[in-house]
Amino acid sequence: MKTFNELKESIAAVVPRAYHAKTAVPQETDKNFSDTRDPEVVDRINVALAHINKLPTSDPRSRINEIKVILSHAGIDFDHTTVQFQEGVPMAVPVKKFGGRVGMTPEDGYIEDDGFGGMPHQLTFNWSKSSGSWMLNSELMRANMM
Repeated sequence: MKTFNELKESIAAVVPRAYHAKTAVPQETDKNFSDTRDPEVVDRINVALAHINKLPTSDPRSRINEIKVILSHAGIDFDHTTVQFQEGVPMAVPVKKFGGRVGMTPEDGYIEDDGFGGMPHQLTFNWSKSSGSWMLNSELMRANMM
């Protein structure tokens, strides 16, 4: 009979890219997707958005709903009803992290913000239309970068 450590090592030998050899923990869990202060996390979120954006759609509202679901995994939300579908006109929508912050702190008193801790972010949309299909380029970025 194998010990637990031997079992972990044999699993790691079979699937070396998915697990560390000693801990049997998936390698992708070393990043906190709600930590948008880390540029690598924002890059990974934008890669997920690029994956969604690469296919054309006939229903742009469904694409916005897909983006809303993907961003919710990182605790990011936006008002999807404000997104306009205008070809060639870039649009930015403010986003909130975990619904924003509301409350009191001893240092600052009353706080009501977007939850990004002084680094507001936005979601940019740029639509194009070809042969009845919509293409989208969307990206999460710091609000002062646009």
